[in-house]
Amino acid sequence: MPSFREPRQRNAKHVLFILAGIIIFIFGGSVLLVTFLKIIPLAGATVISQMGKAIFGEGFMFYILQFATSLILLLAANAAYNGLPTLLAILSADGYLPRQFMQRGTRLSFSNGIMFIFFAAGLLLIIFRASTHYLIPLYAVGVFLSFTLSQAGMVIRFLKFRQKGWKHKLVINGFGALMTATGTAIVFLTKFAQGTWLLAVIIPIICAVMMRVEKHYQFIRSQLQVDDFMAHYHKSVSRDTNLCIVLISSMSRSALKLLNYANLMTSNVVALHISTDDQHSEQLKTKWLETGIDVPLEIINAPYRDILEPLEEYISRKESNLRPGDTISVVMARFIEEHWYDYLLHNQTTYFIERKLSTHKNVATIIVPYIYKLKM
Repeated sequence: MPSFREPRQRNAKHVLFILAGIIIFIFGGSVLLVTFLKIIPLAGATVISQMGKAIFGEGFMFYILQFATSLILLLAANAAYNGLPTLLAILSADGYLPRQFMQRGTRLSFSNGIMFIFFAAGLLLIIFRASTHYLIPLYAVGVFLSFTLSQAGMVIRFLKFRQKGWKHKLVINGFGALMTATGTAIVFLTKFAQGTWLLAVIIPIICAVMMRVEKHYQFIRSQLQVDDFMAHYHKSVSRDTNLCIVLISSMSRSALKLLNYANLMTSNVVALHISTDDQHSEQLKTKWLETGIDVPLEIINAPYRDILEPLEEYISRKESNLRPGDTISVVMARFIEEHWYDYLLHNQTTYFIERKLSTHKNVATIIVPYIYKLKM
């Protein structure tokens, strides 16, 4: 859905009907041919290759069929690289996965999600030695389970909202959920010894980890929330006029600590926000103006979601206007985590920014630690 243009629901529905028609035509025709030709599975030969030999012989068209089949399988494998990173980004936005999955690369794709599925697929190939005998049952259970959950979710939605025409839609999705659930149970039980038992272990572990991640983010959000920002804000009394740039992502306790620290050093403080989300930036700008803070807020856009290059360009412009002996201080926050694995749940961009700015001789980076309560 997120990949479609508006109106997304209508466009997605049209594409779904087209795909369903193509699948029925191709799969239905293949089933008729296989039945008519009395083809059965044989070792070393796929059903498609046997059908091709029976119809075309071993000539040119037989190899065209095999090549086309390979392209379809390649496209099917690529579909996971298009769909799963988007799903990971959605789950990440909801707080059930590390925030890194929301980041887009310079090509505007979810690069971290693509790399994750790349390594996960490679690990499965190594563990099962690329044997389709073990991998296909895992795939089949995953597909049937996904369909069951999605259709069961629609049933719950219809029962909850009861919008116009919900009854016949409830029957359709309910019947679909029942059929796919039956398919899930059959494949899982018949292929249990061939490896589907692994899913009974992995899926609960994944769910438990996701719930733990969501609980962590909820806790961090409560720790960063500040009810009265200005009540804890301290204006600058420093006579120093060297520029101090405070990197801000939101109006939080962490940002408050950075601003108070910067005001101790100089009276020339600028808050800088690098925008990768226009809606979030507008909300931050509105809240900043409503607060009435005396520090100016500057927002620069990162059109390719890469914050390092726009930041360095901004710093370079400021650096070129420095007088001899002046310096620029860049103040950033760094979370101090209780456990080493908690660092995986936060974007450690501070490290990359510090390395990037270390090449500027008139720029000093200052890391302000933010330690939250150690118990949730």
